Amino acid sequence: MPTPTAVALAVALLLPPLAGAPLQAAEVSVEDLLQRHAAACGGDRWKAVRALELTGTATFFSIPTPFRLIRMRPDSYRFERTILDNEVVSGFDGRSAWWNNPNMGMDWPVPVPLPEAAILRREADFDGPLLNHGDDGQRIELIGRGDLDGAEAWELQVTWGDGAEERWFLDPETYLAIGRVSPDADYGQPHDKTTYFSDYRKVDGLVLPHSIAMEYGTRYEILAIESVRINPKLGEEEFRMPPPAGMTPLASLAGEWDLSIETRAYPQAPWEENRARSSITPLLGGRMLEERFAWVTDGVPIDVIQTLSYDRSREVYRITRIDSLAGQQDVLEGAFEDGRLSATSVGGQTARGEQEQPQRNRLSLFEIEPDRFRIGLETSDDGGATWTETARYTYTRR
Repeated sequence: MPTPTAVALAVALLLPPLAGAPLQAAEVSVEDLLQRHAAACGGDRWKAVRALELTGTATFFSIPTPFRLIRMRPDSYRFERTILDNEVVSGFDGRSAWWNNPNMGMDWPVPVPLPEAAILRREADFDGPLLNHGDDGQRIELIGRGDLDGAEAWELQVTWGDGAEERWFLDPETYLAIGRVSPDADYGQPHDKTTYFSDYRKVDGLVLPHSIAMEYGTRYEILAIESVRINPKLGEEEFRMPPPAGMTPLASLAGEWDLSIETRAYPQAPWEENRARSSITPLLGGRMLEERFAWVTDGVPIDVIQTLSYDRSREVYRITRIDSLAGQQDVLEGAFEDGRLSATSVGGQTARGEQEQPQRNRLSLFEIEPDRFRIGLETSDDGGATWTETARYTYTRR
């Protein structure tokens, strides 16, 4: 799967025209080049840029489609585009790289494998290696006066903190970046990619390359930037890996909760009230929620563990529930409709007491709000013909 290896760092090169005479080979140093490069980027103006949104046309496999790229300091990144009729999204949330990439055989969000993850992590660096050199462990060396496909340039070698090496090419008169040769990967196979920056335009006092062409092997990709928004309002949630299919409406359940419990042993019994604290933890990248809580009833402590997940192949929700009193795990399956999840015991047989009476259980999760939700438990002794409410749980976020 081709990755946008030059996009993020290219975006960081918002380079205004140079002030000052070109440097000569005898007097040039890395510090000279980086200082002029930093000045060309806008100096304090660039430092005031906290976020960027770029939109335009991306051409992959000779097919032009729209793209959107957003970035936020210090290293949040998200790139949306269409490749081979599939919507592909890559992201980095400051800790982990992820993508939703049907071209790799998975049409749901997953962590990015190596080596692509390391590449995406470097792309997420908001300033790039030339502006914040040393801050992330980069080492920059001057190779000298050279050329990129016949165009004269100052050539710099960048060694990232993770050991990755790449070369940058700066125009000797304007100190704009005209190219970059960097490590990349295509369907997991490492290779070098050459990126060409051109069509620089001023945007709010900054200068941005509006054409970014990438070449490796027989591949040729182009990004044509048509719109730039500086400091758009972006939130951290836009860069996190989305919850897996089916779990999005339930993602707000994760957290710490105050729990009000009402239970009764049989239909005519009075309701008994208790209080507890519940902890709901997302597991496996949000593919499962695990809940643990405990309370005391009639002097008997009861610990409960529940899990909630979604089976995307069967399109059903699955809940498991076990407590320390009965020691018997119930497995329930159901659907989420109109804001309500209703799940019933699989197989319809659970034991109750010494008589081993057949029993079905039903759990309903409803009234889901950011800081509140409710769960109801029911039982049936006649195969689901009639149901009796046995427990009510009201959750309030701590």
